[in-house]
Amino acid sequence: ENVKRIGSSAFKGCSSLYHADVPEGLLSIGASAFEGCKDLDEVYISSFSTELDERALGYLSENRTDADFVLITFEGTPAAKYGEENGIKVIAADGICGENAVYTFDEETGTFSVYGWSATYSYNNTDEGKAPWAKADGESEPIIGKIKKLVFDDRITEIGSNFMTGAAELEV
Repeated sequence: ENVKRIGSSAFKGCSSLYHADVPEGLLSIGASAFEGCKDLDEVYISSFSTELDERALGYLSENRTDADFVLITFEGTPAAKYGEENGIKVIAADGICGENAVYTFDEETGTFSVYGWSATYSYNNTDEGKAPWAKADGESEPIIGKIKKLVFDDRITEIGSNFMTGAAELEV
């Protein structure tokens, strides 16, 4: 959390690096910071304000053209804009559901997806302790009643207590 900037070429050529979790509060990632990280296939940027310099993720350089590369961040952030402008697949998370896990919900298909590489949080059934998707936001019903399908990233290590309690439409 104390890291505020990743400098230019900071991890350049770290060919065994496969994942980067950018800490909350990071202000910027310098040019070519991850250039030449040929195994890097996913970057998670949880900060809503991290700015990315040119080729910060090394994507689309001569060493980084992997079509499976994914940037996980939040809708409307500078990171999401960077991904869209650079042709990077962006997963715009709806929220956080674990130390290193986020979720998305596709209302059209009823698909609830969890991405990341950790256990999900455990929840309880009190109003304060319910999962965010199980709470009404004042204007609409909670999405828990609309979830029909669950998709978990292979690296999710554990599904916490009461994670999908109340998902009556969930198809097995």
